Amino acid sequence: MEHTYHINGVETKEGELIIRHGEAQKLNQFQYKGYIYQINSTDSLIALAERKAKDHRDGVIFSTGDGFKMIVDTSVQDRPQDRAQYDFKPSVPARAWCGVLAGDRTTYNVRDFVEFLRHRPVDEIDIMVFETLLECAQNMKYAITNEVDHSYKDLNNYTISIKREEAMGAMTLPRIFCINLELIEGSGFFQTVEIDLELKLASNPGDGTWFILTCPKWEVYQLNALEYEVAKVKAALPEFLVIHGDVTGFGVDGNQ
Repeated sequence: MEHTYHINGVETKEGELIIRHGEAQKLNQFQYKGYIYQINSTDSLIALAERKAKDHRDGVIFSTGDGFKMIVDTSVQDRPQDRAQYDFKPSVPARAWCGVLAGDRTTYNVRDFVEFLRHRPVDEIDIMVFETLLECAQNMKYAITNEVDHSYKDLNNYTISIKREEAMGAMTLPRIFCINLELIEGSGFFQTVEIDLELKLASNPGDGTWFILTCPKWEVYQLNALEYEVAKVKAALPEFLVIHGDVTGFGVDGNQ
């Protein structure tokens, strides 16, 4: 539909201004999809919350067991909300022990066990225990005992007979030893983790000797590490709602 109007004082082509009635074509408007912050530590999550949340009472943090998910401001209703996600990662030392910590019966022959011990950081295993383990492993090729001493005289150690040239002796190997370990990278929370050592000696000439490591209390240490991170968040952000659970809609496409 067109109408022609004659308007004085307006410069138009041939003195005419054409006005069309109807709906104008919609412009492509920018649609904010919300921002997802990928966080690498609990401290960074806290810093982001303190900076971005206008009112801490409107912030929600979900403790998923594998990390944290955060809605920065739940009062925002006219657009997708900004969110943050932090997935726990094992520390470098914890990754070295991952097979043992995960509940697997990690088995080493003498040579591999010696190499494994040599690559451990100095403050990870008590120096006296470390030296005992290393010396015992290095001397294992001289062991002549075919069975482990299961007597009740010493329940905490294995006793192994050793013969080198004409000399005879014995050495003890701890059944349980402790390591000082930070489970979550960047956490700063170190735990004394108990490692069980099972010894499988050669029963026949030519058979190898095996060291079998396990961590029966692994789930307890996992829970301790998680509780430490949650307590840190609650202490730093007392007005945030912290929920043990999960929330959907944290995809990178911005959908909620």
